[in-house]
Amino acid sequence: MKRLALIGGILFVPAIIVLIFLNIGKNNYQKLPFYGEKTPVVTSGNQVDTIYHQVSTFFDSYNQKFSADSIQNRIWMASFLQPSCGEPCGFAYTQWKRLQDALKASPALKFVNFYPQETVSSIQLDSLMKRYEFDPQRVYFVGIPQDSIESFLKREYLITNYQLDTKEWQIVLMDYQQRIRSYFNLTKKREIDDLMGALTVLTKEKNLEEVAKNKK
Repeated sequence: MKRLALIGGILFVPAIIVLIFLNIGKNNYQKLPFYGEKTPVVTSGNQVDTIYHQVSTFFDSYNQKFSADSIQNRIWMASFLQPSCGEPCGFAYTQWKRLQDALKASPALKFVNFYPQETVSSIQLDSLMKRYEFDPQRVYFVGIPQDSIESFLKREYLITNYQLDTKEWQIVLMDYQQRIRSYFNLTKKREIDDLMGALTVLTKEKNLEEVAKNKK
């Protein structure tokens, strides 16, 4: 038995080494899903193609520090925290700060938080930005009219039955083509860890597409 085990071990080790070499140079990362239905589009060559649901970067209402150019052609995240909710949102805001600090080397990554604009003043927003040390070039608070925010989130972010006491904890990850790639819960540290991994996947995905485009 010992001799058979020794022979098996001798054969097993080279097999592992071969598998390692076969995988060198391959992009071994898990792709993220796309959310929403595909819609037909006509390309420049009059060819009919399909594209997944894309989130708009133009809004009915926004603050002066935000413009559509802030997030177009970038990987970004959307959340729906109530700026006036105080301490109940504290943990979620600290996760935002954690993400912001962890991604300092990736200035193209942006955060946008949508909220009912009637519920908070500009003074409260400024206080919130200072308290959590949010970077105003990366973190944006965008006010949406309260009577239209439910339809806005359903249409753009595919979030139904919007309620401030539950759905506000979600953060939605978009790729640089404004397609929804995943949903995470801001109150769960493990999910924020997963979000960081997902950002790495999207960054690699974008780089690979740019390389392929340059080869054509």
